Amino acid sequence: MPKSNFKIYMLICTLNKNLNSSLHIYKNIDELEHFKYVWCKKNVFRRYLQSIFILLKRTYVYFDFRRNGFTNNEIEVILYVNSENTYNSLKFLKSEKTLFFMQISSLKKFRNEKHLVNNVRVPLWITMISVFNFPFFVLKYWKKALKYPELYFENFGKDYSNERILLKFKSLKKVVFANDHNVHNRLFKIACENRNIKTAYLQHASVTSMFPKLDFDQNFLFGKIDQHKYESISTIKGETLLIGSPKFDELYKHKRKPKKRNSFFRIGLATNIIDNKTKIESLVNEILEKTNYHIKIRQHPRESRIFNFDSERVRIQSAKDSSLLNFFSDIDFLLAGESSIHLESLYVHIPSFYVNLTINERKDYYEFLKYNLIKELNSQYISNEYFLKLSIEPISLKTLKLFIHSVNEPFDGHVDKFVIANLC
Repeated sequence: MPKSNFKIYMLICTLNKNLNSSLHIYKNIDELEHFKYVWCKKNVFRRYLQSIFILLKRTYVYFDFRRNGFTNNEIEVILYVNSENTYNSLKFLKSEKTLFFMQISSLKKFRNEKHLVNNVRVPLWITMISVFNFPFFVLKYWKKALKYPELYFENFGKDYSNERILLKFKSLKKVVFANDHNVHNRLFKIACENRNIKTAYLQHASVTSMFPKLDFDQNFLFGKIDQHKYESISTIKGETLLIGSPKFDELYKHKRKPKKRNSFFRIGLATNIIDNKTKIESLVNEILEKTNYHIKIRQHPRESRIFNFDSERVRIQSAKDSSLLNFFSDIDFLLAGESSIHLESLYVHIPSFYVNLTINERKDYYEFLKYNLIKELNSQYISNEYFLKLSIEPISLKTLKLFIHSVNEPFDGHVDKFVIANLC
């Protein structure tokens, strides 16, 4: 803890500034349904209860001396992950000199992974200061923090603790991120910059123009469309390489050859936790009524709602129980809303169509519709003939390449090796 009042004041100002910067995308939280669902309780009262729980948990963690730290002088690269998707995106970089670093407990199944850290102890004095600092942060930086206090209390001071953790790695040269907008990631990135540690960003999913500016030392992006989005936000800092993504490597060998017209199709429907249950049921029942097609529903891993369709033509599976390849092997069409799964579907040459299953107007955050990469399904015309007509429309590889740069490149299918060779 700083010894003078002036130094404490300056530190608080820095912590506020860093947190405000790291909360960039959350300032649009009322527009981003997925973020709001994942990060926030449904009403303000429950959010303040959660904030009290966060303060108590912070205090408990501070006195949990099992979290004294992890030191390894041979570690050269930290792979920072905050979800199963980001873990899967970076696992190809594993080596004896890399370390997975996680700050959230939801990744329990990876805790036995070699070189894994789940260890953040925020000093007790910072936790106490956060309570008195909250009104100041609301007034000067983000008034909506009054409505979403848990985002403040969960993250205030973490950049300070992150710096202390980074000091334990004497040979550390770089930290690689697969998510550039999550508040945890942004605070860890700030700590890296303060310690003069290089950072790299490996894009793991589609991005929107609401993301923060791109300012890593190295940036590995899907394609030109995402580069243009970041350039529309601000000038990109650091070296930028367009690579597609290593996550497509597994799909490369499963690209389909064009099919002849059939009288029977299997339709895949990928749903999200923000999709409206009534609209999902309505769409499925309409397809069952107007076609003779089978439907396979792939639910989001967090889905807890129960769907009952009185038809043997409907199968439901959770994304946490079955791989994407298994799902694709059972379908001829994909229907989905705002999701990167459209890119994966088109990459293996499965026609993909947009359906808005939320109660709000469609947003086209990822601009798939804007660039005619996919078309919106018109439910008024659902019939066997309608799907047959859609099936013969070719997938534009030229447009797909704007979103996945590796398409038709020599390194397509081996993007992981390309990244390793260029990561410096």
